[in-house]
Amino acid sequence: MPPRPHPRIQVVHEEDVAAAILAALPASVRAGTFNLAAPEAITLPALLRNGRFWAVGIPISALELIVGGPAADGGPRSQPSGAILDLLRTSITLNCERARHELGWSPKYSAWEARAAYNQPRPVKWALIAQGAHETS
Repeated sequence: MPPRPHPRIQVVHEEDVAAAILAALPASVRAGTFNLAAPEAITLPALLRNGRFWAVGIPISALELIVGGPAADGGPRSQPSGAILDLLRTSITLNCERARHELGWSPKYSAWEARAAYNQPRPVKWALIAQGAHETS
């Protein structure tokens, strides 16, 4: 893992994404991209450790011995797999204001609830689908 402080990322629960899609269906909604994320920004190590008794961090520098380090001139890495290592050094947070203002969307689930749901089988929410069909007709 990168040296502290760790980069921060945001995640989103699948039901929050579905709700935003349904809110974007009416023709009155201006076309374009909507950022969606739970409000908390969390570190990748915390996300990976969540629900586990222990986790072993591997320094990026050790992984770079295998896939190669960044180009000396600051350009792209010679191997595509090395680009993933660059992502581990980069915070990825989103501004979700457009979704809030234009769709009236806000997440129901926290980042930790989204993480907990990740490995759980989820039944299809037919009521949510039916609700969207009524709102767009």
